[in-house]
Amino acid sequence: MKTSFNINQLTTDKRHETAVVLHLYYTELFNEVKSYLDNLGDAFDLYISLPEDQAAFESRIREEYPEAMILLVPNRGRDLAPFIELLKIIIPLGYETLLKIHTKKTLHREDGTMWRQDVFSKLLGSETQVARILKAFSSDKTLAMLGPQDHVLDSRFYMGKNAATVQDLLYQCGYAQSLPESFFFVASTMFWARPEIFKPLLKAKLSFDDFESEPLPVDGSLAHALERFFGLLVEVQGKKIRSINAEGELGLPDPFEIYPFATPPAHLRLRSLKSVVFYRTYEEAYAIEYLRVTAPFRASGLQVIDGGNDPELVSQADAVIFQREFPKNLPLYDQIIAKARSGGKFVLYDIDDLLFDLPEDHPERTQELYNAALLPMMSAIIDADLVLVPTEEMRKVVESFNPNVIVLPNYLDDTIWQLKEPIQKESDEPIVLGYMGSNSHTPDLGIIEPVLRDLLSKYKGKLKLEVWGTPLPDGLQGFEGVLWHPSPTNVYTDFVEFFQSLKFDLVIAPLADNLFNRCKSNLKFLEYSAIGAPGVYSQIPPYEGIVEDGVNGFLASNKTEWFDKLSMLIEKPELRRQMGIAAQNTVKEKWLLSQNIHSWQDIFGKLNRNIFLEDRHKPIRAYIANIVNRQLFSDRENAASRFQNLEHEASWNIQSLTQQ
Repeated sequence: MKTSFNINQLTTDKRHETAVVLHLYYTELFNEVKSYLDNLGDAFDLYISLPEDQAAFESRIREEYPEAMILLVPNRGRDLAPFIELLKIIIPLGYETLLKIHTKKTLHREDGTMWRQDVFSKLLGSETQVARILKAFSSDKTLAMLGPQDHVLDSRFYMGKNAATVQDLLYQCGYAQSLPESFFFVASTMFWARPEIFKPLLKAKLSFDDFESEPLPVDGSLAHALERFFGLLVEVQGKKIRSINAEGELGLPDPFEIYPFATPPAHLRLRSLKSVVFYRTYEEAYAIEYLRVTAPFRASGLQVIDGGNDPELVSQADAVIFQREFPKNLPLYDQIIAKARSGGKFVLYDIDDLLFDLPEDHPERTQELYNAALLPMMSAIIDADLVLVPTEEMRKVVESFNPNVIVLPNYLDDTIWQLKEPIQKESDEPIVLGYMGSNSHTPDLGIIEPVLRDLLSKYKGKLKLEVWGTPLPDGLQGFEGVLWHPSPTNVYTDFVEFFQSLKFDLVIAPLADNLFNRCKSNLKFLEYSAIGAPGVYSQIPPYEGIVEDGVNGFLASNKTEWFDKLSMLIEKPELRRQMGIAAQNTVKEKWLLSQNIHSWQDIFGKLNRNIFLEDRHKPIRAYIANIVNRQLFSDRENAASRFQNLEHEASWNIQSLTQQ
């Protein structure tokens, strides 16, 4: 019997080495399918699954293929359930190759016809194409599956809601192992294959009853899981899956291929970023703006659009990026976020310091500089699709609140920095010990204040300490040999020009050992080294990873080490020269922007995981954080308004009393 509702009643008669399995759901496409099957000539056995309510179409099939085996099937399990049924009679016959196709329309997509025709043209678009495919299988016994180019996808990005079911299928087929991190599969389940690769699937004993009834969801059904599982079967059996283009060229599938017939996953869309709108935190172009966004993003080739205060500009780019306390401006931040989310734009947030854990004696904490911004910044970390930080220590903290963190180090931009030779001093010239820092570093400078006083006393007249920016600790104010200068500028490019004019013989970078400082970057080492100045640095994470003690700098962990190592540099000009050169070589080899950032992938590739994690718990975390943030913002605004009213009322009362 060549037509039956029961697979066991079909008469099987192998006459060729190729089996073609066609699921003919849309019978109106039969002629189109036949035009492609003609490229196979007569050298195939045809197996057709036909919906039982289309049984009358059998006569039309017989006109073209009188020997076809036709299985009448219920409308359940799409093309997958009938295929598994037909495998029960195909596998025992020992075919060399199998072609699986179906009459795909994909009614929920406007490009469904183009999708089908693209697949058909690559799998059997010409007699030459078919001949190349059959030759590939005959010459490479490890080739187990061949899919159309652009339709062979990486499971990391296209697993969807199917991982649990795919894992169950793996167990049911006798493989007691976890899912691999990545494997390829053929989307649309139209491919060439070796039939024996599906033999383990028979152990699962799947039937039509195991498949969900129509209508199926767009993802997450057994059919969707099997689409992926077919590729996994190739992987676990140690065989190869390849793709073929319309010209008959076989190749390795591209794991980062963006599938044109489905919504691209977030990882691949992020990987393909072309432009960002940058909403600046400060009016002046501070170092964090230049180092963290302007320089690296432009070096990567991304278009950086200045967002100003205009939320409408969100539509002009693929993503938006904020820094530090920008989210404190909640009304504007909310407008930008709303535009980004409604427009499918990614949200990036860069934070360079652990401002949530300022030490108690830190000037910015005692001034309560960031108090109103702390919760908005925390909400922004949770809200963002990607958080950018400068160090691994900072990553460890931030990824507790957002799983997708990019560690983008601060690099030295060699378009504005020119590396200078170490200073060669005449023996009678005073040695200049230099320090440059922001207004917040007084406590750090204070930890070696006694050392500096002792050195200035020991080398009186031969050593002077020159401090720029950071207010002096009490013990250094008015001390002989100490020169203090205010910060020259807040504009980073102007700062760089000025800094390169300084004549430091050696430098210091003390940092108190606390979590805030451990999360800092090694920027001071890079900038000091650029002017050829060797230095002594605190032995904590910002510098432990870049300073090779005694080679390109010194590390110090206590006052004795600070005194002894600075003394060596003061007394040995050749050591200063050699160490300055070594420090510059470190910068040249690993820390120049031009050597590290050439494309967006050089930034995105620093993501803390192999694949962007679409965290299902994120919406509720973001919702709660934002509700609290907005409530406190509203409370602050109301309190400020009440205070202004009280001031106004008090002023009015005073005026009334004076007029009486």
